[in-house]
Amino acid sequence: MTDRITQLQNELDTLRHASGDGGDTLQSLALGIAEVKLNLAQQDRLLAKLDASINGNGRAGLLMRMDRAERWIAVNTRLAWTVLTAAVALLVRAASKL
Repeated sequence: MTDRITQLQNELDTLRHASGDGGDTLQSLALGIAEVKLNLAQQDRLLAKLDASINGNGRAGLLMRMDRAERWIAVNTRLAWTVLTAAVALLVRAASKL
């Protein structure tokens, strides 16, 4: 992908230097098309990076990490409720013995 972007940047630079005063309509159209191609290639590179970070690229992606975090929260919530229930049961038992 980087080679394609470099190639398009070189093409764009060549067209800019060749256009000179910019009077030729065909050259200005070619320059515009080259700029659009370069922008699309840069956006493709950015989208590929975003896709790799969300879905993972052989490593844990964002979705996997979010799933692990949600499971960790669920386990800790259950544990907290269990501890709280046990504490309340002990308090009730202690109060009933008084």
